Amino acid sequence: MSETVTIRIKGMTCAAHIQKAIERMDGVEAASLNFATEKLNVRYDPERVASEQIG
Repeated sequence: MSETVTIRIKGMTCAAHIQKAIERMDGVEAASLNFATEKLNVRYDPERVASEQIG
């Protein structure tokens, strides 16, 4: 079963690089980064990756 975590990222200069790096992590199913709000939403499989490893 998937879980979702929202992480605040301050001082971003390139949202695309951050999002792509997170999406490549084993266990991450989807990532969506909003540059304006500085928030990263990640859907992941907690059996494959811990939320602490994501952010």
